[in-house]
Amino acid sequence: MESLSENQKDIIYFFESVTNSKNFRQQVLFSLAEIFNLEYSTFFLIDSGGNLFNPVALNVESRSTNSYVEHYQEKDIFHPRNLPGKKFMTNPVMYITDVMPLKEYEQTEYYNDFIKKQGFYHEIIITLTEKGKLQGGIGLYKPGNECFDHKTIKLLKLINRFLERQLSQHLALQRARAHEQIYQHCINKSATGIILFDRNFSVLYSNDAAAEMVAALLHKRLSLGEFVKHTLSLTGNLHNPYKASSLTLYSPSLSEFTVRVTPATGGHDSDRETFLMELLPEDLPRKLHTGTDKPVNENIKEEYNLSERELQVLGLIMQGLTNAEAARILYISPNTVKAHLRNILKKTGTDNRMKLSQKIMGATLPGNEL
Repeated sequence: MESLSENQKDIIYFFESVTNSKNFRQQVLFSLAEIFNLEYSTFFLIDSGGNLFNPVALNVESRSTNSYVEHYQEKDIFHPRNLPGKKFMTNPVMYITDVMPLKEYEQTEYYNDFIKKQGFYHEIIITLTEKGKLQGGIGLYKPGNECFDHKTIKLLKLINRFLERQLSQHLALQRARAHEQIYQHCINKSATGIILFDRNFSVLYSNDAAAEMVAALLHKRLSLGEFVKHTLSLTGNLHNPYKASSLTLYSPSLSEFTVRVTPATGGHDSDRETFLMELLPEDLPRKLHTGTDKPVNENIKEEYNLSERELQVLGLIMQGLTNAEAARILYISPNTVKAHLRNILKKTGTDNRMKLSQKIMGATLPGNEL
């Protein structure tokens, strides 16, 4: 590669500075106008079929670019399909005479019905490729009383490779953003609650379903991070989430939720250990169906004559919470929880938590504390 003059280096630096712009293609056209006084231009993307689409333009009417996409690209003398071989690979910056003599150009439908009607005559096309695959094309236009000088064409050839690299990076970034948006949309539409957290129980990501399920589990006064910490403590793996597997929690309505914890990284060597907690709502056990349309919690409430607060305490007890933990969530004292629990045991004819859970759900939960 030939050595660059300071002026050429400045030009390249100028173009490299717009790479991360959201309006990257428009910024490129503005830069061409500012540096080379190229005031009329278009910048198209090219799909896998070789079709030009999604144009941006500078001082060229949108109806003209739309007309090009719908009809005149098939007549374009610079269109890849109309060029012999892959001429755009060996000559990415082309003027009209690189394709045909001017006299012949003046007879084409493309010139007479499209270019001429916009007040232009001269055109240069810059094709941008990546690994031999077309990505985009820039069209530069001038009226008949002006022309492109050789110095400008030489500099355009020089910056072509940099524009190709920048467009590749820009399109890759756009694809990543689009994939991320699709991913976020799908995750938030999922019926599974998802919480991504690190070893310090900092929540890195969660979806809408997770927040709804945590609220349903009567942990709505806890942050998601506190919920994660509490749930891991129930598994006995608070300090080693890698060993956590799954457990079952119950809402006050005695709906069942399976909670599953798995590593979200490739292994222990990751810079930041992350873990995935999934909350999966399960169907209610068949034995709790009573043949009525009433919710299960109402059936339980009526069968054992429980108060609303007693039903809430029962839901937390079914999750394996201690009296102190239940008190903190319900904003009552541990002694009040203890009193409610005594009433629940008396009304259900049981004498400890284990027998209570066996009677209500047929499940054994940890703890016999009263």
